Amino acid sequence: QRACRDMKLMDSIFDLGTTPYDRTYPKSPWGTEIMNGPMGIQKFVHVVLQRMCNGVRPSQEYFGRRRSLARTGDGQDGSKTYVPQLWMDTILEQLEDPLGPA
Repeated sequence: QRACRDMKLMDSIFDLGTTPYDRTYPKSPWGTEIMNGPMGIQKFVHVVLQRMCNGVRPSQEYFGRRRSLARTGDGQDGSKTYVPQLWMDTILEQLEDPLGPA
């Protein structure tokens, strides 16, 4: 578990789970046939994160304080805009989706 935190493996796994949201912003990525494959990947990612944190207090604390860039919109020039957001806030935003966090 410590190696997963030290090597930022948990960070990479979390970012993988948020990719569908970034690609389809501002719409939800779910509800289209083309996203069936990514839905399975996102569910897998959430299960992996759960197992990495289950019963491991240092991993839970690490997860609780980590931030990633979350897409907040598009600039007037068409550029994507991002802000740092806690992972827990990101997970809570995903609760409304059909899969939801694992």
